[in-house]
Amino acid sequence: MLARRIYSVAVLVLATWAFGTSAARAEFQVNSYTTGPQSEAVVGMDAAGNAVALWRSGSDGVVGQRFDSLGTHVGSEFPVSSGSHPAIAVVPDGSFIAAWHEHDLATDLDIYVELYDSLGVPAGTSIRVNSRMANGQTHPLIGAADDGSFVVAWTSFDPQLDIIDVFARRFDSTGSPLGVDVQVNTYTTEAQGNPTALDVAPDGSFVVAWHSRYQLDGLINQDSGDVFAQRFDSSGATVGSEFLVNTSTPGAQGKGGIDVAVNDDGSFVIVWNGNNYLEAYLPGGDIYGQRYTSSGAALGGEFQVNTTAQGVAISPTIANDAAGNFLVMYRADDRDRGGVFARYFESNGVAMGPDFRVNQEEGGHQDEPEASTDPDGNFFVTWMSECRSGNFNKHCDVDQDGDDVGVFAARFGSAPPVCPETPFAGCEAATKSKIGIKAGKFDWYWKADSLSQGFGEPAAGLTHYVLCLYENEVGGQQMHLQAALPAGGENWSGTSSKGNFRYRDSQGLPAGLTKVKLKGRVGRKARIKVQGKGGALPVVSLPIGAFTTVTTQLFSANGDCWESEHQAPANVNSSKRFKALFKQ
Repeated sequence: MLARRIYSVAVLVLATWAFGTSAARAEFQVNSYTTGPQSEAVVGMDAAGNAVALWRSGSDGVVGQRFDSLGTHVGSEFPVSSGSHPAIAVVPDGSFIAAWHEHDLATDLDIYVELYDSLGVPAGTSIRVNSRMANGQTHPLIGAADDGSFVVAWTSFDPQLDIIDVFARRFDSTGSPLGVDVQVNTYTTEAQGNPTALDVAPDGSFVVAWHSRYQLDGLINQDSGDVFAQRFDSSGATVGSEFLVNTSTPGAQGKGGIDVAVNDDGSFVIVWNGNNYLEAYLPGGDIYGQRYTSSGAALGGEFQVNTTAQGVAISPTIANDAAGNFLVMYRADDRDRGGVFARYFESNGVAMGPDFRVNQEEGGHQDEPEASTDPDGNFFVTWMSECRSGNFNKHCDVDQDGDDVGVFAARFGSAPPVCPETPFAGCEAATKSKIGIKAGKFDWYWKADSLSQGFGEPAAGLTHYVLCLYENEVGGQQMHLQAALPAGGENWSGTSSKGNFRYRDSQGLPAGLTKVKLKGRVGRKARIKVQGKGGALPVVSLPIGAFTTVTTQLFSANGDCWESEHQAPANVNSSKRFKALFKQ
Protein backbone atom coordinates (compact mmCIF):
# COMPACT_ATOMS: atom_id res chain seq x y z
CA MET A 1 0.00 0.00 0.00
CA LEU A 2 1.19 3.50 -0.78
CA ALA A 3 1.25 6.25 1.81
CA ARG A 4 -0.34 9.45 0.53
CA ARG A 5 1.69 12.55 1.36
CA ILE A 6 0.21 15.82 2.58
CA TYR A 7 2.49 18.36 0.93
CA SER A 8 2.18 21.09 3.57
CA VAL A 9 -0.23 21.81 6.37
CA ALA A 10 -0.09 24.78 8.74
CA VAL A 11 -0.48 23.98 12.40
CA LEU A 12 -2.73 26.07 14.59
CA VAL A 13 -1.55 27.47 17.89
CA LEU A 14 -3.77 24.98 19.70
CA ALA A 15 -1.81 22.06 18.23
CA THR A 16 -4.63 21.30 15.86
CA TRP A 17 -4.44 20.69 12.13
CA ALA A 18 -5.39 23.41 9.68
CA PHE A 19 -8.55 23.04 7.64
CA GLY A 20 -9.74 24.21 4.26
CA THR A 21 -13.04 25.91 3.72
CA SER A 22 -13.89 24.52 0.27
CA ALA A 23 -17.28 22.86 -0.09
CA ALA A 24 -17.49 19.13 0.53
CA ARG A 25 -19.82 16.52 -0.84
CA ALA A 26 -21.40 13.53 0.80
CA GLU A 27 -20.29 10.03 -0.13
CA PHE A 28 -20.32 9.75 -3.94
CA GLN A 29 -19.53 7.26 -6.67
CA VAL A 30 -16.17 7.48 -8.47
CA ASN A 31 -16.80 5.11 -11.37
CA SER A 32 -19.30 6.00 -14.10
CA TYR A 33 -19.08 2.66 -15.91
CA THR A 34 -20.70 0.07 -13.63
CA THR A 35 -20.67 -3.21 -15.56
CA GLY A 36 -18.53 -5.75 -13.75
CA PRO A 37 -16.55 -5.22 -10.54
CA GLN A 38 -14.75 -1.90 -9.97
CA SER A 39 -11.99 -2.35 -7.41
CA GLU A 40 -8.33 -1.82 -6.42
CA ALA A 41 -8.79 1.97 -6.29
CA VAL A 42 -5.96 4.35 -5.39
CA VAL A 43 -6.02 8.15 -5.20
CA GLY A 44 -3.64 11.10 -5.10
CA MET A 45 -4.03 14.88 -4.71
CA ASP A 46 -1.96 17.82 -5.91
CA ALA A 47 -1.10 21.04 -4.07
CA ALA A 48 -4.28 22.76 -5.29
CA GLY A 49 -6.60 20.03 -4.00
CA ASN A 50 -7.30 18.40 -7.37
CA ALA A 51 -7.40 14.61 -7.26
CA VAL A 52 -6.85 11.63 -9.55
CA ALA A 53 -8.26 8.17 -8.86
CA LEU A 54 -7.20 4.95 -10.61
CA TRP A 55 -8.90 1.59 -10.33
CA ARG A 56 -9.35 -1.75 -12.05
CA SER A 57 -12.54 -1.91 -14.11
CA GLY A 58 -13.58 -5.54 -14.54
CA SER A 59 -11.65 -7.21 -17.37
CA ASP A 60 -11.07 -3.87 -19.12
CA GLY A 61 -7.90 -3.04 -17.15
CA VAL A 62 -6.95 0.11 -15.28
CA VAL A 63 -8.95 3.31 -15.77
CA GLY A 64 -8.78 6.75 -14.17
CA GLN A 65 -10.88 9.76 -13.28
CA ARG A 66 -9.79 13.30 -12.46
CA PHE A 67 -11.53 15.56 -9.91
CA ASP A 68 -11.31 19.26 -9.19
CA SER A 69 -10.73 20.76 -5.74
CA LEU A 70 -14.46 20.56 -4.97
CA GLY A 71 -14.60 16.83 -5.68
CA THR A 72 -16.42 17.26 -9.00
CA HIS A 73 -15.63 14.89 -11.87
CA VAL A 74 -13.38 16.52 -14.49
CA GLY A 75 -14.00 14.98 -17.89
CA SER A 76 -14.77 11.31 -18.29
CA GLU A 77 -13.10 8.11 -17.21
CA PHE A 78 -9.93 7.51 -19.23
CA PRO A 79 -8.17 4.21 -20.03
CA VAL A 80 -4.73 3.71 -18.50
CA SER A 81 -3.71 0.15 -19.33
CA SER A 82 -4.91 -3.41 -19.80
CA GLY A 83 -3.21 -4.41 -16.56
CA SER A 84 -4.28 -4.47 -12.92
CA HIS A 85 -3.27 -3.48 -9.39
CA PRO A 86 -2.72 0.25 -10.09
CA ALA A 87 -0.64 2.67 -8.04
CA ILE A 88 -0.39 6.46 -8.36
CA ALA A 89 1.93 9.28 -7.34
CA VAL A 90 0.77 12.90 -7.79
CA VAL A 91 3.33 15.70 -7.94
CA PRO A 92 2.47 19.08 -6.31
CA ASP A 93 2.08 20.73 -9.75
CA GLY A 94 -0.73 18.28 -10.68
CA SER A 95 1.23 15.98 -12.97
CA PHE A 96 1.08 12.34 -11.99
CA ILE A 97 2.56 8.90 -12.61
CA ALA A 98 0.41 5.78 -12.95
CA ALA A 99 1.85 2.31 -12.33
CA TRP A 100 0.41 -1.20 -12.81
CA HIS A 101 1.39 -4.77 -13.58
CA GLU A 102 0.40 -6.78 -16.64
CA HIS A 103 1.47 -9.77 -18.71
CA ASP A 104 4.26 -9.26 -21.21
CA LEU A 105 4.44 -11.04 -24.57
CA ALA A 106 5.36 -14.26 -22.79
CA THR A 107 3.65 -15.44 -19.63
CA ASP A 108 5.41 -13.36 -16.98
CA LEU A 109 4.09 -10.23 -15.30
CA ASP A 110 5.97 -6.93 -15.55
CA ILE A 111 5.65 -3.48 -13.97
CA TYR A 112 4.84 -0.45 -16.15
CA VAL A 113 4.43 3.28 -15.57
CA GLU A 114 2.91 6.11 -17.61
CA LEU A 115 3.57 9.82 -17.02
CA TYR A 116 0.73 12.35 -17.30
CA ASP A 117 0.69 16.14 -17.23
CA SER A 118 -1.60 18.19 -14.98
CA LEU A 119 -4.41 18.02 -17.57
CA GLY A 120 -4.34 14.24 -17.64
CA VAL A 121 -2.57 14.00 -21.01
CA PRO A 122 -0.15 11.04 -21.21
CA ALA A 123 3.44 11.82 -22.09
CA GLY A 124 3.81 8.95 -24.53
CA THR A 125 4.16 5.20 -24.45
CA SER A 126 4.28 3.30 -21.18
CA ILE A 127 7.65 2.46 -19.64
CA ARG A 128 8.58 -0.97 -18.32
CA VAL A 129 9.99 -0.52 -14.82
CA ASN A 130 11.73 -3.82 -14.11
CA SER A 131 15.03 -4.57 -15.87
CA ARG A 132 15.08 -8.18 -14.65
CA MET A 133 12.81 -10.22 -16.88
CA ALA A 134 12.56 -13.59 -15.19
CA ASN A 135 9.62 -14.61 -13.03
CA GLY A 136 6.63 -12.44 -12.10
CA GLN A 137 6.98 -8.78 -11.12
CA THR A 138 3.75 -7.75 -9.39
CA HIS A 139 1.95 -5.35 -7.05
CA PRO A 140 3.72 -2.05 -7.76
CA LEU A 141 3.96 0.81 -5.29
CA ILE A 142 5.03 4.31 -6.29
CA GLY A 143 6.02 7.53 -4.60
CA ALA A 144 7.27 10.85 -5.98
CA ALA A 145 9.60 13.56 -4.72
CA ASP A 146 8.68 17.24 -5.05
CA ASP A 147 10.82 17.58 -8.20
CA GLY A 148 8.84 14.86 -10.00
CA SER A 149 11.41 12.09 -9.70
CA PHE A 150 9.89 8.88 -8.42
CA VAL A 151 10.53 5.43 -6.97
CA VAL A 152 8.68 2.22 -7.83
CA ALA A 153 8.81 -0.83 -5.56
CA TRP A 154 7.28 -4.25 -6.24
CA THR A 155 7.38 -7.93 -5.36
CA SER A 156 9.18 -10.49 -7.53
CA PHE A 157 7.97 -14.08 -7.46
CA ASP A 158 10.02 -17.11 -8.54
CA PRO A 159 7.51 -19.97 -8.95
CA GLN A 160 10.21 -22.63 -9.28
CA LEU A 161 11.81 -21.83 -5.94
CA ASP A 162 8.63 -20.49 -4.29
CA ILE A 163 10.54 -17.35 -3.31
CA ILE A 164 9.26 -13.76 -3.14
CA ASP A 165 11.60 -10.75 -2.86
CA VAL A 166 11.18 -6.96 -2.86
CA PHE A 167 12.75 -4.80 -5.58
CA ALA A 168 12.82 -1.05 -6.26
CA ARG A 169 13.96 1.27 -9.04
CA ARG A 170 14.38 5.04 -9.25
CA PHE A 171 13.45 7.33 -12.17
CA ASP A 172 13.91 11.02 -12.91
CA SER A 173 11.01 13.35 -13.67
CA THR A 174 11.07 12.42 -17.38
CA GLY A 175 10.76 8.70 -16.68
CA SER A 176 14.42 7.90 -17.40
CA PRO A 177 15.73 5.17 -15.07
CA LEU A 178 18.34 6.10 -12.46
CA GLY A 179 20.12 2.77 -12.32
CA VAL A 180 18.83 -0.79 -12.45
CA ASP A 181 16.56 -2.76 -10.16
CA VAL A 182 17.75 -2.92 -6.56
CA GLN A 183 16.81 -5.76 -4.22
CA VAL A 184 15.42 -4.21 -1.04
CA ASN A 185 15.40 -7.17 1.35
CA THR A 186 18.68 -8.62 2.60
CA TYR A 187 17.22 -11.78 4.11
CA THR A 188 16.12 -13.85 1.09
CA THR A 189 14.88 -17.19 2.42
CA GLU A 190 11.31 -18.00 1.37
CA ALA A 191 8.66 -15.23 1.10
CA GLN A 192 9.54 -11.54 1.54
CA GLY A 193 7.26 -8.70 0.52
CA ASN A 194 3.68 -9.87 0.46
CA PRO A 195 2.50 -7.23 1.26
CA THR A 196 4.95 -4.33 0.82
CA ALA A 197 4.79 -0.57 1.56
CA LEU A 198 6.67 2.48 0.22
CA ASP A 199 6.79 6.21 0.84
CA VAL A 200 9.07 8.87 -0.65
CA ALA A 201 10.09 12.08 1.13
CA PRO A 202 10.11 15.45 -0.69
CA ASP A 203 13.91 15.19 -1.15
CA GLY A 204 13.69 11.74 -2.77
CA SER A 205 14.80 9.61 0.19
CA PHE A 206 12.45 6.73 0.89
CA VAL A 207 11.49 3.86 3.18
CA VAL A 208 10.28 0.40 2.15
CA ALA A 209 8.56 -1.98 4.59
CA TRP A 210 7.45 -5.55 3.98
CA HIS A 211 6.11 -8.76 5.50
CA SER A 212 8.83 -11.40 6.03
CA ARG A 213 7.27 -14.79 6.43
CA TYR A 214 9.94 -16.93 8.12
CA GLN A 215 12.74 -14.58 9.13
CA LEU A 216 12.27 -14.90 12.91
CA ASP A 217 10.49 -18.22 13.38
CA GLY A 218 11.76 -20.28 10.45
CA LEU A 219 9.33 -23.02 9.43
CA ILE A 220 7.77 -23.39 12.89
CA ASN A 221 4.58 -21.65 11.80
CA GLN A 222 4.08 -21.27 8.06
CA ASP A 223 1.33 -18.71 8.57
CA SER A 224 3.40 -16.45 10.78
CA GLY A 225 5.75 -13.59 9.89
CA ASP A 226 6.94 -10.15 10.91
CA VAL A 227 7.38 -6.62 9.54
CA PHE A 228 10.82 -5.49 8.36
CA ALA A 229 11.93 -2.22 6.79
CA GLN A 230 14.87 -0.60 5.00
CA ARG A 231 15.79 3.08 4.65
CA PHE A 232 17.30 4.66 1.51
CA ASP A 233 18.83 8.08 0.90
CA SER A 234 17.95 10.36 -2.03
CA SER A 235 20.58 8.68 -4.23
CA GLY A 236 19.02 5.26 -3.67
CA ALA A 237 21.78 3.99 -1.36
CA THR A 238 20.76 1.94 1.65
CA VAL A 239 20.96 3.66 5.04
CA GLY A 240 21.83 1.12 7.70
CA SER A 241 20.51 -2.43 7.59
CA GLU A 242 17.00 -3.84 7.35
CA PHE A 243 15.34 -3.86 10.76
CA LEU A 244 12.45 -5.50 12.61
CA VAL A 245 9.50 -3.15 13.09
CA ASN A 246 7.04 -4.99 15.35
CA THR A 247 7.86 -5.61 19.01
CA SER A 248 5.17 -8.24 19.57
CA THR A 249 6.17 -11.27 17.48
CA PRO A 250 3.62 -14.09 18.09
CA GLY A 251 1.25 -14.74 15.21
CA ALA A 252 1.33 -12.99 11.85
CA GLN A 253 2.52 -9.38 11.87
CA GLY A 254 1.91 -7.43 8.67
CA LYS A 255 0.19 -10.22 6.78
CA GLY A 256 -3.06 -8.24 6.70
CA GLY A 257 -1.47 -5.04 5.39
CA ILE A 258 1.44 -2.60 5.92
CA ASP A 259 1.93 1.08 5.13
CA VAL A 260 4.57 3.74 5.80
CA ALA A 261 4.62 7.55 5.84
CA VAL A 262 7.87 9.52 5.71
CA ASN A 263 7.91 13.06 7.15
CA ASP A 264 9.68 16.03 5.63
CA ASP A 265 12.48 15.80 8.22
CA GLY A 266 13.11 12.11 7.48
CA SER A 267 11.27 10.71 10.50
CA PHE A 268 8.59 8.18 9.65
CA VAL A 269 5.71 6.01 10.87
CA ILE A 270 4.96 2.40 9.93
CA VAL A 271 1.53 0.83 10.49
CA TRP A 272 0.52 -2.80 10.07
CA ASN A 273 -2.08 -5.45 10.79
CA GLY A 274 -0.97 -7.51 13.77
CA ASN A 275 -2.60 -10.85 14.47
CA ASN A 276 -1.29 -11.99 17.83
CA TYR A 277 -3.03 -15.36 17.81
CA LEU A 278 -0.63 -18.28 17.95
CA GLU A 279 -2.73 -19.82 15.19
CA ALA A 280 -1.94 -16.91 12.88
CA TYR A 281 -4.12 -18.11 10.03
CA LEU A 282 -7.27 -17.53 12.11
CA PRO A 283 -9.31 -14.38 11.37
CA GLY A 284 -8.44 -11.61 13.76
CA GLY A 285 -5.96 -8.88 14.47
CA ASP A 286 -5.70 -5.14 15.09
CA ILE A 287 -3.84 -2.21 13.57
CA TYR A 288 -0.55 -1.23 15.19
CA GLY A 289 1.98 1.53 14.58
CA GLN A 290 5.57 2.47 15.36
CA ARG A 291 7.20 5.90 15.06
CA TYR A 292 10.85 6.49 14.12
CA THR A 293 13.32 9.37 14.17
CA SER A 294 15.14 10.51 11.03
CA SER A 295 18.06 8.31 12.08
CA GLY A 296 15.83 5.23 12.22
CA ALA A 297 15.61 4.99 16.02
CA ALA A 298 12.25 3.87 17.42
CA LEU A 299 10.22 6.60 19.16
CA GLY A 300 8.36 5.02 22.05
CA GLY A 301 6.81 1.60 21.75
CA GLU A 302 4.40 0.17 19.22
CA PHE A 303 0.84 1.43 19.73
CA GLN A 304 -2.61 0.17 18.79
CA VAL A 305 -4.57 2.30 16.33
CA ASN A 306 -8.11 0.91 16.36
CA THR A 307 -10.32 1.26 19.44
CA THR A 308 -14.08 1.29 18.82
CA ALA A 309 -14.13 -1.03 15.81
CA GLN A 310 -14.54 -4.70 16.71
CA GLY A 311 -13.28 -7.92 15.15
CA VAL A 312 -10.83 -8.11 12.27
CA ALA A 313 -8.98 -4.86 11.40
CA ILE A 314 -6.84 -5.04 8.26
CA SER A 315 -5.56 -3.05 5.26
CA PRO A 316 -4.09 0.00 7.04
CA THR A 317 -3.14 3.09 5.04
CA ILE A 318 -1.47 6.21 6.46
CA ALA A 319 -1.18 9.87 5.43
CA ASN A 320 0.99 12.48 7.15
CA ASP A 321 1.28 16.28 7.17
CA ALA A 322 4.31 18.55 7.16
CA ALA A 323 4.34 18.71 10.97
CA GLY A 324 4.28 14.92 11.33
CA ASN A 325 0.62 14.58 12.38
CA PHE A 326 -0.94 11.58 10.68
CA LEU A 327 -4.17 9.78 9.82
CA VAL A 328 -4.52 6.00 9.75
CA MET A 329 -7.38 4.35 7.86
CA TYR A 330 -8.27 0.67 7.82
CA ARG A 331 -11.00 -1.85 7.12
CA ALA A 332 -12.74 -3.35 10.17
CA ASP A 333 -15.74 -5.51 10.97
CA ASP A 334 -19.10 -3.83 11.36
CA ARG A 335 -22.63 -5.24 11.38
CA ASP A 336 -22.03 -6.65 7.89
CA ARG A 337 -18.70 -7.89 6.55
CA GLY A 338 -16.75 -4.68 6.96
CA GLY A 339 -16.52 -0.90 6.89
CA VAL A 340 -13.86 1.79 6.53
CA PHE A 341 -12.61 3.48 9.71
CA ALA A 342 -9.98 6.08 10.53
CA ARG A 343 -8.16 7.70 13.44
CA TYR A 344 -6.03 10.85 13.80
CA PHE A 345 -2.74 11.17 15.68
CA GLU A 346 -0.50 14.07 16.65
CA SER A 347 3.15 13.94 15.60
CA ASN A 348 4.09 12.66 19.06
CA GLY A 349 1.85 9.63 18.56
CA VAL A 350 -0.96 10.83 20.85
CA ALA A 351 -4.38 10.00 19.40
CA MET A 352 -6.63 12.97 18.60
CA GLY A 353 -9.77 11.14 19.70
CA PRO A 354 -11.06 7.62 19.01
CA ASP A 355 -11.45 6.09 15.57
CA PHE A 356 -14.54 6.88 13.47
CA ARG A 357 -16.43 5.47 10.50
CA VAL A 358 -15.65 6.98 7.09
CA ASN A 359 -18.30 5.38 4.85
CA GLN A 360 -21.91 6.54 5.26
CA GLU A 361 -23.62 3.62 3.50
CA GLU A 362 -23.22 0.69 5.87
CA GLY A 363 -25.10 -1.91 3.82
CA GLY A 364 -22.88 -4.47 2.17
CA HIS A 365 -19.13 -4.60 2.41
CA GLN A 366 -16.74 -1.63 2.31
CA ASP A 367 -13.05 -2.40 1.88
CA GLU A 368 -9.75 -1.36 0.23
CA PRO A 369 -9.43 2.11 1.83
CA GLU A 370 -7.10 4.69 0.29
CA ALA A 371 -6.65 8.38 1.09
CA SER A 372 -4.82 11.51 -0.01
CA THR A 373 -4.75 15.12 1.18
CA ASP A 374 -4.16 18.60 -0.18
CA PRO A 375 -2.07 21.34 1.53
CA ASP A 376 -5.11 22.59 3.48
CA GLY A 377 -5.59 19.16 5.06
CA ASN A 378 -8.77 18.16 3.17
CA PHE A 379 -8.97 14.43 2.56
CA PHE A 380 -10.10 12.64 -0.58
CA VAL A 381 -10.87 9.06 0.46
CA THR A 382 -11.77 6.09 -1.76
CA TRP A 383 -12.95 2.58 -1.03
CA MET A 384 -14.69 -0.39 -2.62
CA SER A 385 -18.37 -0.98 -1.83
CA GLU A 386 -19.79 -4.42 -2.51
CA CYS A 387 -23.38 -5.64 -2.22
CA ARG A 388 -23.85 -9.33 -2.86
CA SER A 389 -26.33 -11.37 -0.87
CA GLY A 390 -24.34 -14.50 -1.68
CA ASN A 391 -21.36 -13.07 0.17
CA PHE A 392 -23.10 -13.07 3.55
CA ASN A 393 -23.89 -9.35 3.54
CA LYS A 394 -26.75 -9.56 6.01
CA HIS A 395 -27.78 -5.93 5.68
CA CYS A 396 -27.14 -5.50 1.97
CA ASP A 397 -30.28 -3.54 1.12
CA VAL A 398 -28.67 -0.95 -1.17
CA ASP A 399 -26.56 -1.86 -4.20
CA GLN A 400 -24.61 1.40 -4.41
CA ASP A 401 -22.87 0.65 -7.69
CA GLY A 402 -25.84 -0.87 -9.54
CA ASP A 403 -23.76 -3.94 -10.40
CA ASP A 404 -22.48 -5.35 -7.11
CA VAL A 405 -19.03 -3.73 -6.75
CA GLY A 406 -18.09 -0.07 -7.19
CA VAL A 407 -15.60 2.58 -6.11
CA PHE A 408 -16.87 5.30 -3.78
CA ALA A 409 -15.32 8.37 -2.24
CA ALA A 410 -15.83 11.16 0.25
CA ARG A 411 -14.13 14.45 1.03
CA PHE A 412 -13.78 15.79 4.55
CA GLY A 413 -11.61 18.00 6.71
CA SER A 414 -8.59 16.59 8.43
CA ALA A 415 -9.03 16.14 12.17
CA PRO A 416 -10.92 17.31 15.22
CA PRO A 417 -8.96 19.92 17.17
CA VAL A 418 -7.63 19.09 20.60
CA CYS A 419 -8.27 21.05 23.77
CA PRO A 420 -5.56 23.48 24.86
CA GLU A 421 -4.05 22.81 28.27
CA THR A 422 -5.78 25.87 29.71
CA PRO A 423 -8.94 27.73 28.64
CA PHE A 424 -8.40 29.73 25.48
CA ALA A 425 -8.78 33.51 25.70
CA GLY A 426 -10.93 35.09 23.03
CA CYS A 427 -13.87 32.68 22.70
CA GLU A 428 -17.34 34.13 22.10
CA ALA A 429 -19.07 34.39 25.48
CA ALA A 430 -22.66 33.42 26.21
CA THR A 431 -25.36 35.82 27.35
CA LYS A 432 -27.12 32.88 28.95
CA SER A 433 -25.81 29.44 29.73
CA LYS A 434 -26.52 26.45 31.93
CA ILE A 435 -24.66 23.26 32.62
CA GLY A 436 -25.43 19.95 34.27
CA ILE A 437 -23.03 17.10 35.01
CA LYS A 438 -23.75 13.68 36.49
CA ALA A 439 -21.87 10.40 36.36
CA GLY A 440 -21.80 9.44 32.69
CA LYS A 441 -23.99 12.37 31.61
CA PHE A 442 -23.29 15.91 30.41
CA ASP A 443 -25.61 18.76 29.32
CA TRP A 444 -24.57 22.24 28.18
CA TYR A 445 -26.73 25.03 26.80
CA TRP A 446 -25.23 28.22 25.29
CA LYS A 447 -27.14 31.28 24.07
CA ALA A 448 -26.09 34.62 22.58
CA ASP A 449 -28.11 37.60 21.32
CA SER A 450 -25.79 38.07 18.35
CA LEU A 451 -23.47 35.54 16.72
CA SER A 452 -20.09 36.89 15.53
CA GLN A 453 -18.63 33.57 14.32
CA GLY A 454 -20.28 31.06 11.99
CA PHE A 455 -20.46 27.33 12.64
CA GLY A 456 -18.62 26.28 9.49
CA GLU A 457 -19.69 23.15 7.58
CA PRO A 458 -19.90 20.16 9.95
CA ALA A 459 -22.60 18.33 7.95
CA ALA A 460 -20.58 18.69 4.75
CA GLY A 461 -17.60 17.15 6.51
CA LEU A 462 -15.27 20.15 6.70
CA THR A 463 -15.64 21.46 10.25
CA HIS A 464 -14.83 19.30 13.27
CA TYR A 465 -15.31 20.24 16.92
CA VAL A 466 -14.03 19.39 20.35
CA LEU A 467 -15.75 20.10 23.67
CA CYS A 468 -13.50 21.12 26.59
CA LEU A 469 -14.38 21.50 30.27
CA TYR A 470 -11.99 23.15 32.75
CA GLU A 471 -11.92 23.79 36.48
CA ASN A 472 -10.17 27.10 37.13
CA GLU A 473 -8.57 26.40 40.45
CA VAL A 474 -6.51 28.93 42.33
CA GLY A 475 -2.90 28.48 41.26
CA GLY A 476 -3.62 26.30 38.25
CA GLN A 477 -6.01 24.88 35.69
CA GLN A 478 -7.39 21.36 35.35
CA MET A 479 -9.12 19.87 32.32
CA HIS A 480 -12.01 17.61 33.28
CA LEU A 481 -13.45 16.65 29.90
CA GLN A 482 -12.31 16.50 26.26
CA ALA A 483 -14.77 15.09 23.71
CA ALA A 484 -14.01 15.19 19.98
CA LEU A 485 -16.83 15.56 17.46
CA PRO A 486 -15.74 14.58 13.91
CA ALA A 487 -17.55 16.20 11.02
CA GLY A 488 -19.51 14.53 8.24
CA GLY A 489 -21.19 11.15 8.14
CA GLU A 490 -24.76 10.06 8.65
CA ASN A 491 -25.03 11.58 12.15
CA TRP A 492 -24.86 15.16 10.86
CA SER A 493 -27.56 17.15 9.08
CA GLY A 494 -28.11 20.82 8.21
CA THR A 495 -26.77 23.57 5.96
CA SER A 496 -24.80 26.76 6.44
CA SER A 497 -27.36 28.72 4.40
CA LYS A 498 -29.89 28.22 7.19
CA GLY A 499 -27.30 28.20 9.94
CA ASN A 500 -28.75 25.10 11.57
CA PHE A 501 -26.88 21.87 12.21
CA ARG A 502 -27.82 18.79 14.20
CA TYR A 503 -25.77 15.81 15.34
CA ARG A 504 -27.38 12.64 16.67
CA ASP A 505 -25.66 9.47 17.81
CA SER A 506 -27.56 7.32 20.29
CA GLN A 507 -24.46 5.22 20.98
CA GLY A 508 -22.32 8.22 21.82
CA LEU A 509 -19.45 7.40 19.48
CA PRO A 510 -16.71 8.32 19.14
CA ALA A 511 -16.41 10.39 22.34
CA GLY A 512 -19.71 10.07 24.19
CA LEU A 513 -21.57 13.01 22.60
CA THR A 514 -25.09 11.96 21.67
CA LYS A 515 -26.87 15.17 20.62
CA VAL A 516 -25.54 18.50 19.39
CA LYS A 517 -27.51 21.45 18.03
CA LEU A 518 -25.87 24.48 16.43
CA LYS A 519 -28.30 27.21 15.45
CA GLY A 520 -27.76 30.73 14.15
CA ARG A 521 -26.15 32.84 11.47
CA VAL A 522 -23.63 35.65 11.90
CA GLY A 523 -25.30 38.77 13.29
CA ARG A 524 -28.35 36.89 14.58
CA LYS A 525 -29.30 35.11 17.76
CA ALA A 526 -27.58 31.79 18.28
CA ARG A 527 -27.97 28.63 20.33
CA ILE A 528 -25.66 25.73 21.11
CA LYS A 529 -26.81 22.60 22.88
CA VAL A 530 -24.53 19.67 23.66
CA GLN A 531 -25.52 16.42 25.35
CA GLY A 532 -23.43 13.38 26.12
CA LYS A 533 -23.83 10.13 27.99
CA GLY A 534 -22.65 6.57 28.15
CA GLY A 535 -19.42 4.70 28.70
CA ALA A 536 -17.58 6.49 25.88
CA LEU A 537 -18.04 9.89 27.54
CA PRO A 538 -14.87 10.91 29.42
CA VAL A 539 -15.44 10.69 33.15
CA VAL A 540 -15.70 14.01 34.98
CA SER A 541 -14.36 13.83 38.52
CA LEU A 542 -16.99 15.06 40.97
CA PRO A 543 -17.20 17.13 43.03
CA ILE A 544 -15.45 19.82 41.04
CA GLY A 545 -13.40 22.12 43.30
CA ALA A 546 -15.65 24.14 45.57
CA PHE A 547 -16.16 27.83 44.93
CA THR A 548 -14.12 27.85 41.70
CA THR A 549 -15.06 28.75 38.14
CA VAL A 550 -15.92 26.06 35.60
CA THR A 551 -15.25 26.98 31.96
CA THR A 552 -16.88 25.13 29.07
CA GLN A 553 -15.57 25.76 25.54
CA LEU A 554 -16.60 24.38 22.16
CA PHE A 555 -13.79 24.64 19.59
CA SER A 556 -14.23 24.57 15.85
CA ALA A 557 -11.44 23.29 13.61
CA ASN A 558 -11.73 26.62 11.78
CA GLY A 559 -10.27 28.27 14.88
CA ASP A 560 -13.57 29.64 16.28
CA CYS A 561 -14.78 28.90 19.79
CA TRP A 562 -17.69 29.55 22.14
CA GLU A 563 -17.60 29.49 25.92
CA SER A 564 -19.44 29.98 29.17
CA GLU A 565 -18.28 30.24 32.77
CA HIS A 566 -20.13 29.04 35.85
CA GLN A 567 -19.46 29.32 39.55
CA ALA A 568 -19.55 26.17 41.62
CA PRO A 569 -21.61 26.76 44.76
CA ALA A 570 -21.20 23.97 47.29
CA ASN A 571 -24.91 23.14 47.52
CA VAL A 572 -25.05 22.01 43.86
CA ASN A 573 -21.54 20.60 43.60
CA SER A 574 -21.50 17.12 45.10
CA SER A 575 -20.04 13.72 44.29
CA LYS A 576 -23.23 12.98 42.32
CA ARG A 577 -23.83 16.14 40.31
CA PHE A 578 -22.81 19.65 39.31
CA LYS A 579 -25.42 22.15 38.11
CA ALA A 580 -25.15 25.87 37.43
CA LEU A 581 -26.89 28.69 35.54
CA PHE A 582 -25.44 31.90 34.15
CA LYS A 583 -27.44 34.84 32.78
CA GLN A 584 -26.00 38.19 31.80
